Amino acid sequence: MFYLTSSLSEPFSEHRHIDLLCKSLKVTSQHECSSSRLKASVCKPFLFLLKKKLPSPVKLGEWAAKGDLVPFALLHLLHCLLSKSASVSGAAYTEIRALVAAKSVKLQNFFSQYKKPICQFLVESLHSSQMTVLPSTPCQNAEMRKQDVAHQREMALNTLSEIANVFDFPDLNRFLTRTLQVLLPDLAAKASPAASALIRTLGKQLNVNRREILINNFKYIFSHLVCSCSKDELERALHYLKNETEIELGSLLRQDFQGLHNELLLRIGEHYQQVFNGLSILASFASSDDPYQGPRDITSPELMADYLQPKLLGILAFFNMQLLSSSVGIEDKKMALNSLMSLMKLMGPKHVSSVRVKMMTTLRTGLRFKDDFPELCCRAWDCFVRCLDHAYLGSLLSHVIVALLPLIHIQPKETAAIFHYLIIENRDAVQDFLHEIYFLPDHPELKKIKAVLQEYRKETSESTDLQTTLQLSMKAIQHENVDVRIHALTSLKETLYKNQEKLIRYATDSETVEPVISQLVTVLLKGCQDANSQARLLCGECLGELGAIDPGRLDFSTTETQGKDFTFVTGVEDANFAYGLLMELTRAYLAYADNSRAQDSAAYAIQELLSIYDCREMQTDGPGHQLWRRFPEHVREILEPHLNTRYKSSQKSTDWSGVKKPIYLSKLGNNFAEWSASWAGYLITKVRTLFRI
Repeated sequence: MFYLTSSLSEPFSEHRHIDLLCKSLKVTSQHECSSSRLKASVCKPFLFLLKKKLPSPVKLGEWAAKGDLVPFALLHLLHCLLSKSASVSGAAYTEIRALVAAKSVKLQNFFSQYKKPICQFLVESLHSSQMTVLPSTPCQNAEMRKQDVAHQREMALNTLSEIANVFDFPDLNRFLTRTLQVLLPDLAAKASPAASALIRTLGKQLNVNRREILINNFKYIFSHLVCSCSKDELERALHYLKNETEIELGSLLRQDFQGLHNELLLRIGEHYQQVFNGLSILASFASSDDPYQGPRDITSPELMADYLQPKLLGILAFFNMQLLSSSVGIEDKKMALNSLMSLMKLMGPKHVSSVRVKMMTTLRTGLRFKDDFPELCCRAWDCFVRCLDHAYLGSLLSHVIVALLPLIHIQPKETAAIFHYLIIENRDAVQDFLHEIYFLPDHPELKKIKAVLQEYRKETSESTDLQTTLQLSMKAIQHENVDVRIHALTSLKETLYKNQEKLIRYATDSETVEPVISQLVTVLLKGCQDANSQARLLCGECLGELGAIDPGRLDFSTTETQGKDFTFVTGVEDANFAYGLLMELTRAYLAYADNSRAQDSAAYAIQELLSIYDCREMQTDGPGHQLWRRFPEHVREILEPHLNTRYKSSQKSTDWSGVKKPIYLSKLGNNFAEWSASWAGYLITKVRTLFRI
């Protein structure tokens, strides 16, 4: 076990804490210290630890250099925890709990943060124990070997149980389920009989055979081997896995092809070249029906970007899950965000622009975390805007600025640099969208940017009357991003308050009010149905600023909503129905920028509808091609990536035979959204015939 040999009487000062735990850490397999000595050896460094808020670790080698003693002390305590002495293991148990309490986190969260070093320690400990008994096995008779194997299995499970218990896992199986994705890759890298015995032990405990457990976790194993092994070690480990699973490498790789790409790309930030090589291996084993039909021997970033493009939406959905999952540690979330930056640089403007909406959703997810995340988020957003085709900067300007406004007081220089790039360096590209940016706060770092915006407003105000201003405001308050809508409504409310005289003239100078007032009333009434309560309230306040207008003087025939968006359709096979539904889903896809689950649901529906209606660019002028050409170019750009996606529904199918109808507020209709979805599902079962367009 690890034990400390430095003089315990010396004060534990900040200047010598690295020496104490790095230079004075000794290893012995025989040493057993008394409980009092253990207490003295571990409590001194812990007193220092408990008083300091230390940054989270990234790599073992960096921990000491950064002064983070937690992993070193934790490994020391884990060795003590597995001691044969009850007093030593008991003291270690108490100190581990004290460390977690001092970090002010829950045991499970602490475990998630340090899961990798804990699992590495377990693998090394278990594997070395297993190795000590294997050489003597051939000399024993069958009965003795059987007893020896059973004893080793029991010892291994006891070790695992000790670790599971200290971190409050309810049982060993729950602990193994949580750690299998880390334990198995390290064991597979050993590629030894001892590793096979341990994998067999894990499988037996989980009631899964060794072959199945390796196949099910192959994506984690392969990505770990690619990133951590030399070429010879990788070949040896893959040969070992081929023998253990009795499956050829190509078939193993194709078991979960998308999953392998996801896991590899999760590590591209730290292991770019290794991941690139791993992706090249995958490309060489891709099936004949893979959407990518280019060269299989990929050596250039451009070819790799083309290869990854059809899988990109699935990759981003996976990254989003990593950021959202509570079981993923904070360091792994940082790794995901770092890798996302490397992925954007690899894909380049062409491919990043094609999935810009989904990319922003993933980047928005990172904004909810604190600690070191704001600085990392700024770097990720900066990378994103620089990886975009300049033609899309304008349409995304308000999205990006609204998303990053909360960071202006946390990371002012970094945030202002992104705004500077968008508004000053690329003014020509965003000129037509500058009117949407009226909500920047007063901040020293934003002086130059605000000066440019004021100059723009001065230029446009001379040629812009109130009616034009209201037209622009109406466009902004119908924006798909709720934050932009709220800022637009706040600005509109102020505009209406400052222009009361003109508004009264618009409403009373003729038999009917000015068309812009009718349009504004219609848009605001529609906004009163907004899903966001703050937006609804602001719409009501804007109507209040307009004042009491005689409804008989309003001319609703001039509004855009009359007759334009409502087309009669004969049925679901009608191309107009398909067009309207896909347009509505595209709006939903854009609107759910901060709700990845809802956005993925919209993406799944788009994918299925494009397939059902065979809607795509074709050589022949069929119904599907005609439908595709009806969509505006910017909508086609959003739809196009979904032609090759492979979203699958995770929802269990409902047996509607026993359900007469879903009743509102019943089990299948807890709220309006669930009720309407259930009602639609019930109605779908009544469709008796398939259709063709």
